[in-house]
Amino acid sequence: MKKFKEFQTNRVYLSETYKLKAGVGNAFTTYAWSTVSANVFRGLNSANFKLSGSIDSYDAYGNPLTETSEAGIQSTYTWGYNNSLLASSALNAGTFEHKTSYIHKPLVGITQVTDPNTIVSKYSYDNFNRLKIERDHDDQIMSRYRYHYQNQSEGFSNTVISKSGCPVSGQSVILSSYENLEFGQTTYIWNLGDGNSQSTTNSSTNYIYAQPGTYSVKLTKQNPEYTLQELQTSINIYRPVSGAIASVTGPTTYDICPLAPPTQSTTLTANFTNGINQPGDVFNVVWEYRFNGGAWNQISFLAGPLSSTSVSSPVGFGDPTITGTWDVRCVGQDACGNTFTASYTLTNYASNPLCSQR
Repeated sequence: MKKFKEFQTNRVYLSETYKLKAGVGNAFTTYAWSTVSANVFRGLNSANFKLSGSIDSYDAYGNPLTETSEAGIQSTYTWGYNNSLLASSALNAGTFEHKTSYIHKPLVGITQVTDPNTIVSKYSYDNFNRLKIERDHDDQIMSRYRYHYQNQSEGFSNTVISKSGCPVSGQSVILSSYENLEFGQTTYIWNLGDGNSQSTTNSSTNYIYAQPGTYSVKLTKQNPEYTLQELQTSINIYRPVSGAIASVTGPTTYDICPLAPPTQSTTLTANFTNGINQPGDVFNVVWEYRFNGGAWNQISFLAGPLSSTSVSSPVGFGDPTITGTWDVRCVGQDACGNTFTASYTLTNYASNPLCSQR
């Protein structure tokens, strides 16, 4: 049986619980329904019932603060985390109290319990807020829990080595293969393909290749909790670029007055170098021209990689019926995304102004 009481205005909480004494013969009669009144629980004080416990006080949030057991031992409670979670409980509060304290991770669960002998138990949770590990006061694992779907295997799941950064000799590249394992420490052993290797405890490594080329990268993932995994990929390291050198074979100007075509064709060449006359590698190479400052028009596109490229002069240069200036440019990007440009100017002119009036 339970008895309730108004501890705060318009708030009724459980105050006492009673149990029927064993061995007491009670005759029960079927009663008709009646209106509940203040005298309904008067019979609880009879010799047939015994007080089994009481809650003596509550805080403003409805949390019990003190409780008395059947044996007359009082328990005291404190509440934390905005009065939403139990912070401690104490038997016989005072000098000789037996106190247990609790630390929580809100919305997840208890993370630490300290018993009256100051022995600490710890609890950790997985990424889905499920209980994962229970540890004792020496931080030793007492229990461990794993969760998976039926027929689902545990272990490494990422079978790809990702590459980012700047794949140019002398620049840093980033190799990674992310894992999110719940147990153990994973070691990543990288064989970088140039005779060097690295061992890391995180899922990525930064590395600088000294020479351009194609390298075979091997990765071994080791974790004492799981079967090891071996992955392999290749990475292209390209030659660096520091500038673009423009060169022209043939004339860059044409006099329309003689009415004769150029005696030699004109070829425009762009060489992308690393600054010491060594070729570099560029991508997405675009040749463009514009006439008399107008809009740019594409001549050609080359995906690359390449270090040198050439085109013929644009249509109209060397035509005796046209006067004007052609701006030509060749734009390429290195493997890091930096842009380099070679520029040219070609002109049809009239040495005699009367020529242009023909």
